[in-house]
Order: sequence, then structure tokens, then C-alpha cells
Amino acid sequence: MRSLQKIPVYGNLPYNGDVPEILLQTKLNIPPSRPNLVRRPQLFELLNQSIQPGTKLSLVAAPAGFGKTTLVSSWIRLFDIPAAWLSLDESDNEPNRFMYYTIAALQTVHAALGKSSLALLQSPQPPSIETLLTLLINDLAKIKRQIVLVFDDYHNIAELEIHKAITFLLDNQPPQLLLTIISRSDPMFPLHRLRGSGQMKGIYVHDLRFTNTEALSFLTKNMELDLSPEEVAIFERRTEGWVAGLQLAALSMQEMPDPKEFIEAFAGDDRYISDYLLTEVFERQPSYIQNFLLKTALLDRFSTPLCDAISGKDKKGIKVGDQEQTSQAIIERLDQSNLFIIPLDNKREWYRYHHLFADFLQYRSRQLSADDIRELHRRAAAWYEENDNLAEAITHALAGEDYDRAGRLIEQNAPTTIFGYAEWQTFVDWIEALPKDLFQSLPQLSLQYAWALFTKGLWESVDPILDSIEAAYTDEDLPRILNGEVITLRAWLAFERDNMEDCIKLADEAIELLPDDVLIIRSLAILAQGAAQFWLGQLEESQRNLQKAYEVGSAGGNKAVELVAMGCQAQAEVALGRFQKASEIYYRAREEGTIDGIALLSPVGLAIVQMGEVLREWNRIQEAKHLLAEGIRLSRQSGAPENAIEGQMILARVLLAAGEETAAEEHIAKGEAEIRAWLNRGG
Repeated sequence: MRSLQKIPVYGNLPYNGDVPEILLQTKLNIPPSRPNLVRRPQLFELLNQSIQPGTKLSLVAAPAGFGKTTLVSSWIRLFDIPAAWLSLDESDNEPNRFMYYTIAALQTVHAALGKSSLALLQSPQPPSIETLLTLLINDLAKIKRQIVLVFDDYHNIAELEIHKAITFLLDNQPPQLLLTIISRSDPMFPLHRLRGSGQMKGIYVHDLRFTNTEALSFLTKNMELDLSPEEVAIFERRTEGWVAGLQLAALSMQEMPDPKEFIEAFAGDDRYISDYLLTEVFERQPSYIQNFLLKTALLDRFSTPLCDAISGKDKKGIKVGDQEQTSQAIIERLDQSNLFIIPLDNKREWYRYHHLFADFLQYRSRQLSADDIRELHRRAAAWYEENDNLAEAITHALAGEDYDRAGRLIEQNAPTTIFGYAEWQTFVDWIEALPKDLFQSLPQLSLQYAWALFTKGLWESVDPILDSIEAAYTDEDLPRILNGEVITLRAWLAFERDNMEDCIKLADEAIELLPDDVLIIRSLAILAQGAAQFWLGQLEESQRNLQKAYEVGSAGGNKAVELVAMGCQAQAEVALGRFQKASEIYYRAREEGTIDGIALLSPVGLAIVQMGEVLREWNRIQEAKHLLAEGIRLSRQSGAPENAIEGQMILARVLLAAGEETAAEEHIAKGEAEIRAWLNRGG
């Protein structure tokens, strides 16, 4: 088994533990309370019970329109609960993105939380989400007050890895944290276990339905309708206490010349109530409001400047009667009339539509032409680009088939996208959404895509991309740095395919082409050469190149190159019989490559495992056992099962040396089982 790790894609970010500024702050805001909300003390009491000792999870689950978000946000504000809030959407199914936002939410309450986890997320090859959570849990366990972490709209999460991560969090949750989940359905956690142990409180549809008394208060005080208790009972019975249904009915009734006629029709209508009421509300709006709603339906969140941009109107707006109707005026009218828009900040600068209303508007917006929809997305993309929101700009550019803009943004910002967020799948999905001919015309983007595929282990998919890059140029006009990077990647492909002579030759070509100040790629080329020389037994030459790779990688901020170079140097020292020198390098790798006992990258676990072999050679059996157990644990945490397997085998040899044959056989069997499992997964 080859010990040297597969090299992650190059990266150049500091490990400062700071949340990237590009994160959408509106996702972290607790929705502001509306005036005159119906107080629901019985539900507040249920939520208060959840913050008592022993409770880990508070779940608020019901279909759209039952006031879940309003209930929890009002409770937080009314009782001044220290709470971190994260509004989730479908884009948060990327595990590393999910972790970024979770940590950012917690840091709104306690700024020091998650610094170590963020440092790992910003490394070239982030560890598993469980490793990141372990560090975060350790941080939470150190704080003195309780924090409520709220995941709103958790039903948008379908990624199994995230469900497993939340289960891991619940299993290891410190008493300082209460997890509150707002969802349309039960999440994929072992809820039965939490219920059975009394560690979960739940609020469901039957709890959230308005009673007659609450419906009366809502319709007469909040919606300012003059209704008798009997008429309120009709609404309550017909909507079954559904809060959004009551609001829709009230909005419809406010526009009716004869409310009595509406009540009679409402009492007997057998159409699906949400469709009926939404249509009633929408069609009773002025045409300019309808037009605004349809155009802005494609936005997950919106503000006045963004709405101005996509509507094509300047601040003067459009003339309606004697008044100018600007985006600002329309948004204020919608907010004041409580027409299913939800403020996302206390300044009321950003809003979103109620999910029920958004679904309806998106369905109705199909009446717009395909050209109109594409143009709206393109305007949104242009606005987001001007306002430095990369992810939203690319998403809208792709939706609007503005592929030139999308390709340019991905190409210019891919290093930030990959290394700032570690959202590998997002990056790959963006590129694969581009037309093939455009993608092939952007050589740097093609090369970034090739690196991403290489890092994911899809080596056979890399060669055709590199071939197409080279085919786009003649030998004379192929840019020197681009050519050097292509050859560097070919060198690593040769290394992974055990073609060590080709690897050394290609790496040497790349080093000749790459200027001294192109630190990241140059360090990878030198490392490839040194690693291949090690495997060919050219140990002295290998040591020189590995030391050079370490120095160049360190200057370029590439922690992965530093750690792999150190590990390989130590292996060479062992092969040369210089065990003391090897141990010094291994311990330095351990010190530089861990935070709070968690490995920054997979080579750290490997270095510690191999140090166990050195200790075995010195017959320091107990110390070797301890170190191997640590190396195996770190290897598993950092997603490197092959290193854990090697650790099992070394541990077996240590145990045999100690005369513990039964224990050694157990570890051999365990290692063989892990090998079979690893091979079955494609290892």
C-alpha cells in the first residue's frame, strides 16, 4: 500500500478563522416581529420548557403557513433568548457551505465560536464535517451561557451527510446548546430515540392551529375586520385554524364590496382553499403590483435596489394616477398591508416572500415569456455582480443563459469559490451547466475544472480536458504559466498511475516553465518530483526536492504541500536509517498540522501513524501504542481510511513485538476488514 497521500488541489488562504464577508448576512438575521401579533402563551410555554436542562432538540414541524417562523422568532425576542439563527435554502446542501453558515450564525452570539473549524474549512482539503463539528462542540462546551441554535426551513436540506452531521451533533451536544429546528416535515434524525429519552420537545400542526379565540383576535384586531363571533367561526372551521388561510381570507375580504357575500361563498366553496384564496388576493391587486410580484418571484430575497434593477425602472418609478410608484413604494405598501412578505433585517432593507406565496407567484410567473424570464435573471446577475455577490450572480447568470457572464465570473473567482468555501460540488455543477464550446474556450476555467476532478479522484476525466487546453494553442502561443500548470497536473496523474519516471520528467519540465513567484503550482511540481524520487529509491535527491517543496509551499501558504513534504521527508529518513531525524520531522508535522487534537489534513494522521513504526523500531512499545491509536483516530477523522488501515497493521506488529498475539490478530482482522470496505467504496 502506498503511504504517500493524494495531493489536494492547490490553495492559498490564511488559516485565520474569520467568516468570509461574502456570506449573506440576511440568512443570519432573526426575523423582526410584526406589531399586534397574536400572543400565544401556551406555545411560548412549550418553547420555554425546551430550554430546561436535559433537552437537546426543539422541533417545530408543520406545513407552510402555520406560523412556525413567526412563533420561534417572537419567542426569542419576547424572552430575550440568546439565539443564533440560520435560514436555510436549497443551496445549503453543500456540507462545507452548511458549516460556514452554521459557524457564522453562532458567531453572531459569541464571536470566538468556531475559529478552529473555520481555519480547517479554509484549508485546501477540509476534513470531514464530523471533525469540524468536534472542534465546534469543544468550543461550545467552554462557554458559560446557553445558546439556542435555530435552523429555519430545514426541510430544504436533502444531503444525507448533513443529516448525519446533525445526528452527530445531537449525540455529542453540550448542555450549553439547544438545537431548534423549524421544518415542514420531520427531519431524518433518530427522533424516536430523543423522544424516548425525554431529550426532545415537539410543536406540531395541532399545536399551531388557531383556536376560535385566537382567530377572533387575529381577524378583528390584526386584520381590522368587523366580524361577529359566528362569522369568525366560519373562517376558523373552513381553514381549520390555518394561520395563512385566515390571513388570505381576510385579505380577500378587505377588497370585497360586500363582505357578507364573500363569507357565504367562502363557507360553501369546495375548491382547494390555498389556490382559491391566493388567486383572490393576487387578482385583486392593481396591475402594477401584479407585475412587480411576478417579476420579483424569481428572487430568493429582494431589496429596493435589486428590484429597481430587474424591473428596469429607475428611482422615478412608473406613473399610476397622480403618484410615482417606485420599487420602494411598492415594497412599503406590501409590507404595510401584510401581503406575505417577510422582512429579513431590522432596517427593513431586505425581504423575502412567504414560502406559500412564493410558490404561488413562481407558478403564476409562467405566464411571462421565456425571453422575459431570461432577461430578469440576467438583470439580477448584473446587479449581484456589481454588488460583489459571486454565488448569486453566477446562479442567476446560468438561469438567464448569460453564459459569457457566468463563465467569466467562475473563471475569475474559482480560487475564491473553491478555497474560500470548499464547495467542490457547487463549482463542478456551475462548470457543467455551461455550454461545452464556451467551457472549452476558457482554458484557465478548464484547468481549474481539471484540478477539481483530479482532487475528487476522477483521473480518467482529466486527460481529455488537458488535451483540449493544449489543442487550443500552437506550441508557440501556449502561455508559459498555463503550460507549466498543465504539465504539473500531468505529473501528478503519472504519480497516481505509478509512472514515477514520467512523473519526474514532467515535473522537471513544469519547474523549468514556472516562474519563481508562481509559488503554489511550483511547490506542487517540486513535490511531485521529490515524491516520485522517493518511490524510486533516489532518497538523497528526494530529500533535497522535498525540502525545497516545503519551503516554496510554506512561502505560498500551502499547508497541504508543507505537511505532505514533511511526511515524505520523514519516510526517506527512516529508509536511510536516520530514525532520530525522522522522529523530529514527524513530531513537527504533528505540531504544525493539528488544532486542539484535530488533524488539519490527512497527511498528519499518516505522519503520526508512521512515527509509531519508528517507536516500534526503538522498542518503545507503550508509547507506540498510544501514538498509533492517535494516528488511527486522526486518519479516520480526516477522511483517510487507507492511513487508518496502515496504522492497524503497524499496531499489530507492535503488539506482536510485545507478545500480545491475540490483540495483534484482532487488529490484523480489523485492518483486513477495513481494506475490503475501502476497496468496495472504490479506494
